[in-house]
Amino acid sequence: MTTTTILSELIDEQCWEGVLARLTTHPPEASEPVTRGGTESLPLHEACRLDPPADVIRALVSAHRPAVRVRTRWQYLPLHVAARSSSARAVGALLEAYPRAARLKDQMGKLPVTLATEFGSSAEVVEKLLTIYPEGMFVRDSDGKGPMDYARGKGSRRVMAAMERGRVYCAVSKAAFFRIKEEFDDLMRGTVESHNNNVIKLERIHSEEIDVHRQLEAGLQTSLKSAQVKVDDSEDVRDMLTQDNETLRIKVEVAETAESSLGHKSDMLEKEMRTGIDDVNEKEKEIMALRGRTEAVCQGLEAEARRNSDRVERIASLKGAILSLSASVSSLTVTQTDASEGALVGSETALRSILGDRRGIDHVEDAYNQVDVIVRETARLEDIYASCA
Repeated sequence: MTTTTILSELIDEQCWEGVLARLTTHPPEASEPVTRGGTESLPLHEACRLDPPADVIRALVSAHRPAVRVRTRWQYLPLHVAARSSSARAVGALLEAYPRAARLKDQMGKLPVTLATEFGSSAEVVEKLLTIYPEGMFVRDSDGKGPMDYARGKGSRRVMAAMERGRVYCAVSKAAFFRIKEEFDDLMRGTVESHNNNVIKLERIHSEEIDVHRQLEAGLQTSLKSAQVKVDDSEDVRDMLTQDNETLRIKVEVAETAESSLGHKSDMLEKEMRTGIDDVNEKEKEIMALRGRTEAVCQGLEAEARRNSDRVERIASLKGAILSLSASVSSLTVTQTDASEGALVGSETALRSILGDRRGIDHVEDAYNQVDVIVRETARLEDIYASCA
């Protein structure tokens, strides 16, 4: 299965100007994988096989910088591909972008310089790689071979000359190493001395800070104790407030109960008041009716009083008549009065009793009865008198 992009097709065609133009307009394509024969790689790996100009490599690296660290088949970095393919310009640009790659091995333990000598790359490629990592000429791969062994097998004088110069690079590298080490030691001594001075200064500052810290700690302890006292006081106040709140709650409950009871009593009183008002209204109605009846009775009594006055006058006249009749009866002979003596005595007694007891006339009904009795007794007396005469 093959997967390509326009950028990878331009690289295959070695249309380097087209590659540069495509990277200018479509830089993300530099990070899109290209698949060939089941092997996946990046456009940078594909370009390194074809010895492109250094500007193309720089443009690909600029468009996707992590590509210089990406490994493909056999754990090849772009520098391994360029070294194997004898792409001198690509090797130079890759060493500028990622010089550490000259020290990294592939799946078989081969360095880029080892691949360059194994696959017959140019002396220029070998020398560029040894310039960056001259000690690589002594590093052996998984087969126990080093770059010198592969260079002898190829028999290239220029490569062998480059390898010999590699020894010089190693010596120079060692001399440079010792010189750098000496300079580094001098620098380190100055650095250590400066560091020690700084340590002493920092220790002094630290000691002063410790003193300040202790003073602050003492002040904080005092503040803490004061705060603790305030907290204790606040807790006491809180307890008092809690008790007050509890007392207030109880009082509120009592007040609510009293309010409920008062409300109930108020409702009862209101009901009783309404009932009382209704009773008063009824009584008032009864009183008004009774007043009407009383007024009627009073009017009746006034009329009866007038009639009683008339009866009293009549009774007085009857009394005179009775006394006259009594005198007349007394003058009758004994013989004539024997037959009716008992009746006369009884009538006279009744009349005297009625006439002597004036209290009976005060009551209306008794007055009626007495008048009737007087009238009857008077009539009897008249009858007796008539019979006697």
